[in-house]
Order: sequence, then C-alpha cells, then structure tokens
Amino acid sequence: MRGRRRDWALETRPTESRHVWRTLAWQISIAATVIIPLLIDWQGADSFRLPKQAAFDGFSIAVLAVIAIAAILGKVTRQDAPAFGWYYIALASWTIVTVVAASQQVLAMHAVLSIFGGMAITAVVSLEKDRPLRSVFALLIPASLNGILYVLQELRIWNPFIRLDEFIAQTAGIGRDWRKEIHAMSTALLGNPSDVAGFFLPVVLAVAALAVTDRRRRPIFLALAVLVAGLVVNTRSLTTVFAMIAALFVLATLISRKAFVAAVTVSLCGAALLLFYGPLRSKLRDAAEDWKAQRYGRLFTSRLPAFAAAWEMIADHPVAGVGPGCFKFDYFDYKLRAETRHPWMLDSEARQGNFAEVHNDHLQVSAEMGIPGYFLFLAGLALLGSCSFKRRPNDALRDARAEFSRLCSLPLAVSFAVLAIGQFPLELPAVLIGFLYLAGLNIAWSDPR
Repeated sequence: MRGRRRDWALETRPTESRHVWRTLAWQISIAATVIIPLLIDWQGADSFRLPKQAAFDGFSIAVLAVIAIAAILGKVTRQDAPAFGWYYIALASWTIVTVVAASQQVLAMHAVLSIFGGMAITAVVSLEKDRPLRSVFALLIPASLNGILYVLQELRIWNPFIRLDEFIAQTAGIGRDWRKEIHAMSTALLGNPSDVAGFFLPVVLAVAALAVTDRRRRPIFLALAVLVAGLVVNTRSLTTVFAMIAALFVLATLISRKAFVAAVTVSLCGAALLLFYGPLRSKLRDAAEDWKAQRYGRLFTSRLPAFAAAWEMIADHPVAGVGPGCFKFDYFDYKLRAETRHPWMLDSEARQGNFAEVHNDHLQVSAEMGIPGYFLFLAGLALLGSCSFKRRPNDALRDARAEFSRLCSLPLAVSFAVLAIGQFPLELPAVLIGFLYLAGLNIAWSDPR
C-alpha cells in the first residue's frame, strides 16, 4: 500500500540535471494545456478558434524563447536532449524546406510557428520523467468546465452565446428546420459539437488508463471515463466516436486478453443500446440512405470538393507540397481544376465556399508538406505508439507512470490517426494541445530510468 501510494503522489524534487529553464518551460506548457481550451472572444467575429490560435502562438513563442535563451546561456546540456531527438530534427528540417518552396511564404511562416511550438511543448513535457502521475489532471481542469457548459447547453438550461429564439430566427433565415439544427447550439467553449468531441477524446483515454493503473481509485476514474465517453457519443460526431472505440479496443488489448473479450462484449451491447438513441440512430440511417442513393456529397458533409482539391495539390506538388498553411490560399484554383476532371462537383452544395481546411489531416499534411511530410506525420504517430512496447526493468513494473504510458501511448496514437480521417485536429489548438501534452507525458514515463 505504501509503495503504491508513493507511485501516485511521487513529488518532484530538484536534481542537479534540472535547470530553471526546464521548470519554466514546463509551467508554460501546463498553462497552455489548461488555458487554451477555455479562451473565447465574446465580441470577435470568430469567438472560438481565433483566440485559441492566438494563445497557442503566444505560448509557442514563450516556450521557444525559453529554450533559445537557455541554449545561448549554455544551460542546455546533453541530458536535456528529448527522446526521439532525431525526429524533431528531421521534422524541423523538412518544414524549412517546405517553407522555402511554399506558394505563399507569409502563411507558411505562420504555420511554422505552430509546428515548432507544438514540437517544443511536446519535447519539454517529455523531459519531465519524474513528474507525478497526477500531472494528467491538467487535462481535467478545462474538460470539467467545458463538460459542464456542454451539458447545460444540451439540456437547454443555459447558453451564454445565443438564445433559443435567436437561433430559431437564424435557421429560418437560411431556410433550415431549427429542430434538426438545434444540436449546433451545444458548443461549450470550443466552437461546435465536433470540436467538443475531439477535445474530449484524449481525456477519455487518459482517464481510462488511470482507471486501470490506480486500483484504489479505480471506481472513480472508471465512472469518469464512462461519463466523458458518453459526452463524446452525445456529440454525434461519428469520426470521433469511431476513433474512441478503436482506441479503447487497443487499450483493452494492452490490458489483457480477458479485458479484450470484455471490451468486445461491452461494445456489442453498447452498439445495440445505441440503436435506441434517437439522434445517433437517425444520423446513421441518413448516412446509409445517402450511400445507397450515391449522394456522396451529403455523406461526407459536402467536403468532397476539399478532398478533391487536396488530391490535385498532391499530384501537382508531391515532394514539397504547396507549403504549410497554404491549402486555404491555393484551394480555389485547385478546386476549379478538379471540377474539370470531376463534373459532378459542379452540383456540390459547397461549390461556392472556400475551404480553409481539408477536414482530413492525412490529406492536408500531404498537400501542404508533400509525401515526405506525410511520412514524417505517420512516423510521429508510430514513435508515440512504440512507447507501449518498450522493454522496462523489473523494478519499473511497479511504477504507475510506466504502466500508464504503456496503456495510453498506442491508443492515443491510434485515436489521433482515426480522428484525422474525418476531422482536422492539427488545425484546432484546443484539440491539439491535449494530444500534445498527453503524448509528452507518455513519452516521458515510457522510460522511467
């Protein structure tokens, strides 16, 4: 009992290898994880994403500045090299190459800040091997506040952004039935139900891993995992639900064979119960009807023009892409080119729109950073997932942090890969920061030596 308690509440103590700069960078990363998902601009035209992106850029600059100043002052030592250091070098180098070849270098330079900032935050967190397991709780602070607001909005108890009569008037103005669109009012502090689902995805995996790791508090974490998973299902974001199911299956496989069998049984029972959940059943039925009727535009929520434009960019710039962040700049030209090859696009409901994102990060990374950039994207997920298979010394088997990393790393990588098929988490700071922070912790704790 005493040893287990020590694993949970292991305190951080100063060591000779820790410098002030690492503590400061760690604190900035914690602040980013907690603050970014909560920021909104009440008066702005983009109340949700723009302030979060500005904050992500600000925290990125702060972390990069701390690292640069420490390096100039000679405070960075060989012991401060992060795990998978060669990967950071390769990704940074290729990013510079794609910026040089970008179609719009101003946009590319802005995207570079996000890329380098994301790498820096993950690297800084991955250096903190002796942080206590409760460091995961940083994810729960913004999750609690967003979850409470989301439930209040879903129950129509309180919505600080729009009244029901205002929403009815808006939907009537564009010729839509407000009863079918009312779920869009449930935004939390994140923007829309899909963003809410993506934000809660790493939280589900973290709490589920804690439920297995900490036996004394297992009922609490298990109940919390079920609650958060229920919120994800309630958002009706099919891509995120599939990503969560795939990740939980992987988690069950890592626990034991019995746990995997139990997960299959529970999933089958859950799928049967979902058939009685009206909104999700209706969405699945509509998707099936669209597939039979070959209404692929509706099936993919009118995103096929973005997919086609991305394919054209990949074909035109297979090596270096059009440049980081440049899809939005080049979209319309490549969409027109795609329409000449695919006349069915002329009837698309989204033909007049200008997509800023592909809504598929696999395609967007390939279009903006070329095929080598996409391989680096996959390599990053593979390296994270490999933390679930690291050989550990016998004494580390009693370390709760090492067990947490073993159970969480591969499911986290799988969930992100699946989520990126139908969403764009790399472009959503509130979603991305949770994945980056949890990935850093998993890497840090994967080798407790």
